[in-house]
Parts: sequence; C-alpha cells; structure tokens
Amino acid sequence: MSLRNKCGATNGRHSSIAMSSNQLCRRRFPGVVVQGDTLNGLVRNLKDMSRLLDKGDLEQLAAGLMLVTEPLLGALQHYERVCTERGIELPYFESGTR
Repeated sequence: MSLRNKCGATNGRHSSIAMSSNQLCRRRFPGVVVQGDTLNGLVRNLKDMSRLLDKGDLEQLAAGLMLVTEPLLGALQHYERVCTERGIELPYFESGTR
C-alpha cells in the first residue's frame, strides 16, 4: 500500500479496473475513485446487458454480468482491505464479497 497524501490514498489494480481508495480529510469513510474510461466501459456493458435481457439472451447476459461484477468485486475487496488495515469500520453491515 502506498500513501499519497496526508489524508490517505492507496492504489490498487484488479483485472481491468484501476482504483484508488481515498480518505478525504473531512469524511469518516474512504471513497473509491474510478477512472472515467473505466466508468464509461462499465456503463456500456450495463447497457449491452439490458439489450441482451430484452432479447432473452440469458447466456450472453450471464457472461456480461461477469464483465461488470469481477472488476467491481475487486474494487470492493480492495476497499475493505484498506478499511481493515486502517482500523476503519465498514459503512455497511453485509459485504457484497460474500
């Protein structure tokens, strides 16, 4: 983990998503920063999945869900790891990683 500022920023990488967990000075919990091109790709994939659902193509829909779920799961795991390392309680009761 590398700290980039006094309030705390860490970088991580999972699959095709670059992420940074940042602890803003006046915020209780860290946030997750997603690059614009990554966000655009996730939105495009979700729109594609909506069209697949409309067509009833469940096999391709399932494959598309993995394209979105895997990088987001990696970001969530990174976020939870950073919180744990810093002794910060998670801002939710049930983790999506389980």
